[in-house]
Amino acid sequence: MTSAQFNRRLYPECHISDSMRHWPVVIASLHLLFCFTCLIWSNAVAAQTAPDQNLVLTDAERHWISEHPVIRLGADPDYPPFEFFDNRGLYGGIASDYLKIIEAQTGLKILTPVNQPWPETMLQARAKQVDLLAAVGKSEERESFLVFSEPFQNYRRVILMHEDAPPINGIQDLTGQRVGALRESTDPDFLAINAPGVEVVLFDSYDEALLALSQESVDAIVGNGMSAVFTSRQLGLIDVNIAAPASFTQYSLHFAARNDWPELISIINKVLATIPLAERNEIQRKWSLVSATGMPDYSLIWKTALALLPFLLFAFAWAYHAKVQQRRLERVQAQLKTATQKSDSANKAKSTFLANMSHEMRTPLTGIIGFLGLILEEKPGNVIREHAELSMDSAKNLLQLINDILDLARLESGVTVANPGPICLDALLRSVVSAMRPLATEKGLALEFSQEGMGPSLVKQDDKLLRQILVNLVGNAIKFTREGKVSVTLTYLKSDRPGLCCYRIDVIDTGVGIEGEDLARLTKRFEQVHSLAVNNSSGTGLGLAICDELVRLLGGSFSFESEFGTGSTFSVKLYSPYVADKPDDDVVSGNKVSQDAGSAGDSIEGARIYLADDNAIIRTLVEKMLAPHGVEVSSFSDGQALFEAMQKEAYDNQQPGCDLILMDIHMPEMDGLEAQRQIRKLGPAFDHLPIIALTANAIKGEREIYLSEGMDGYVSKPIDPEHFLRTLRHFLQIHAFTPGNHCTTPQSC
Repeated sequence: MTSAQFNRRLYPECHISDSMRHWPVVIASLHLLFCFTCLIWSNAVAAQTAPDQNLVLTDAERHWISEHPVIRLGADPDYPPFEFFDNRGLYGGIASDYLKIIEAQTGLKILTPVNQPWPETMLQARAKQVDLLAAVGKSEERESFLVFSEPFQNYRRVILMHEDAPPINGIQDLTGQRVGALRESTDPDFLAINAPGVEVVLFDSYDEALLALSQESVDAIVGNGMSAVFTSRQLGLIDVNIAAPASFTQYSLHFAARNDWPELISIINKVLATIPLAERNEIQRKWSLVSATGMPDYSLIWKTALALLPFLLFAFAWAYHAKVQQRRLERVQAQLKTATQKSDSANKAKSTFLANMSHEMRTPLTGIIGFLGLILEEKPGNVIREHAELSMDSAKNLLQLINDILDLARLESGVTVANPGPICLDALLRSVVSAMRPLATEKGLALEFSQEGMGPSLVKQDDKLLRQILVNLVGNAIKFTREGKVSVTLTYLKSDRPGLCCYRIDVIDTGVGIEGEDLARLTKRFEQVHSLAVNNSSGTGLGLAICDELVRLLGGSFSFESEFGTGSTFSVKLYSPYVADKPDDDVVSGNKVSQDAGSAGDSIEGARIYLADDNAIIRTLVEKMLAPHGVEVSSFSDGQALFEAMQKEAYDNQQPGCDLILMDIHMPEMDGLEAQRQIRKLGPAFDHLPIIALTANAIKGEREIYLSEGMDGYVSKPIDPEHFLRTLRHFLQIHAFTPGNHCTTPQSC
């Protein structure tokens, strides 16, 4: 008897093609054994021991049932024999019998599910419009909105092919072929991981998938073996075969409840534990269609097992050999893991070193950039101005390198994380374009923004990281464009992910372009491409690499295309959740600001400011920056000296002698945070005194730490004069400062 004849005898409605007689004997036998396992023996449920038949619920669980007596059930209408709707529209299957037991033992009323496509049911589950799903597999994506019971059913995943298809040995032989899978199942994820070279075609039901395979619209189907055989027999398809196992792993099915109802899963688990093994087996026999009568043919199983015994012995020998190889592989993997850990430790040490060095370099740069700015404000002669401007450009390039190194260190150490919130994409992009337009105008370039397609008012995304990406891309485009224009386009795309908005942001320039051989090096760290370097444009070689990593951190993709001498296009494609409720206007605009920073016309003349910084150059710089504005600055070399001076003021006058304090963080004797805490304890007037952190710590998250520790504001080094003055005006205005009147609270004025 040939293997094909054997399969016809075993599965008269789903036979194995005659072409399979050409298979090697061992492979054919193993595949037959797999089919038996898949269709019969894998029906065994996860629990293998006789359970306790007495249901014991806690008081909290009984109270929960009284509060939630009715459960809305969502079902897959096309997942036989686990759950389905028959020709009369009645819900049935293995899961339905378990649900009846749950109802009987708990008193819960489980509503009959609606007969609708499975993707719609999953959307309702995400929106908590259904409370319970039956017969679902676990996946990382589903665990974000569902909580799962213990498994009550097992199955295996198989490959189905047309009878005329050439034989295969496994999933690896499907590379380059069109493979069908059910939408909203775990099969597409399985193919993405185990067969990345196939073209996945998604179907809404096994009926559609099997008919497409019968008509050879797809080359194969990967799915649940029991469901596939059940459906093929219902459809009367005789040209569809189980060709090979997709995996030798046994998968499990669960009940799944909305993730804010873990009590329901606890109750279901207790019910499952009370169901005897005999009753479970009876449920399997009732719904199984392995043989023509609906009951397994055990005599045939034993005969087949005896016939396959020699091949099973061979399989065990092969498995033993594979185990030896596996142990060798595990030893190699352990060695590789150790080497990887050492490499990670070295990378973290490098990142820490870069972050610390960047901090130390920002302090002297503050003095260089600050004093060069003072020189330029004094309107020097042409020669001195030219030298000062060149020095300023060099200092700013060095600052950009330091900022890029800080970004790189944060990414490598895992400090940078996405913090999504509601934003308006249109407003965010217009804000970036408006901020960058003066830079473009200075070079004689047009900077334009446009939108294609209709999109939601709000999406959920990290506006800070997205703004950093866009500023970098637009800045690069302006930098490498001599004439013409730079365009920023927002395009809304059709989303292939339910509940997510898909959009692409393109930054297009008419600049120098990039030669073909240089394109592959664009996102490599510390590399400048030749076609850009020859145009005398300086850079760190980190900007696009950081953009690429930030885009991937946001779950998107970064791409580019360019033609040398014509221009370049850089594209960011992202998926973002929709936002239903309208947040505050400052969030919608894409500019998260806490308060008005003060207008440029607000006078600070006559204000008295205390400055604590252990760097004499910084103290001198701040004094000279504020002198033209009529501000009196008293400087202290550390936090201890400042605190002692204010302690004396508290003792003598119960009032501070200043309107505001600028506080460095890292100082000897007493650091800035401790000095701030001690000053706040000197009395009510001191508690309301504005204290602003003035620090070279620019790592993301430091600002939030300082504000949570009691600082009122934050200014980073090197000091941006315009931002610095705006910050001072803002806090002096809030604390009711008027020229010639030194007060620390509104009541004292």
